[in-house]
Amino acid sequence: GEIVEAPMSAVAHIDAQAQILPSLWLAVSTRCSITFTYHSRTREVHPYGLIARNGFWYLISFDTSRNAQVTYRVDRIEGAVKSSEPNAFTRPADFDLASSFARDPKEFAGATSEMAIVRLDHRVAPAVIRELGDDAVVARRTDGSVDVEVSCGNRMAFRSWLYAMVDRAEVLSPQNVRDEIIVELQRMAGGVS
Repeated sequence: GEIVEAPMSAVAHIDAQAQILPSLWLAVSTRCSITFTYHSRTREVHPYGLIARNGFWYLISFDTSRNAQVTYRVDRIEGAVKSSEPNAFTRPADFDLASSFARDPKEFAGATSEMAIVRLDHRVAPAVIRELGDDAVVARRTDGSVDVEVSCGNRMAFRSWLYAMVDRAEVLSPQNVRDEIIVELQRMAGGVS
């Protein structure tokens, strides 16, 4: 999907493949091998992590037919994603999501100027903790959910990251960021003009 900023309102353009992000998050967190079609070829991969860059989501994975780590742009996945049983593979101990995808500093303009606390549902928490690191966790709950501190100064990048988790993430603070997200979601749902 793509987030477009407008002076008076924000509009999210969600493509048809946005619906597969929750299943990809689940496959990453439970270590399910997945199969999908990409550029008309069937791929079988071990999903290591998901990362958002320049308005697009990327799947960092080990492609079993190529015998190599490969990055796939999520919106280019064709059709459904099929998952194996959990614990189908072991992620390399030295795998680091942040360094597996080159960072472009211009994407993060202002990103360190403001931080948000986001509560993550137990279904996405493990994958997000791998993305952000254990240092980002500020609270762990008995139901498996966690609260993480994440940069939100670059609102476009923050919203893209947040919305990929659909209803499995909630901004707790600061209040102004929470209010912005609520208003934007109401606009997208057609509830506020």
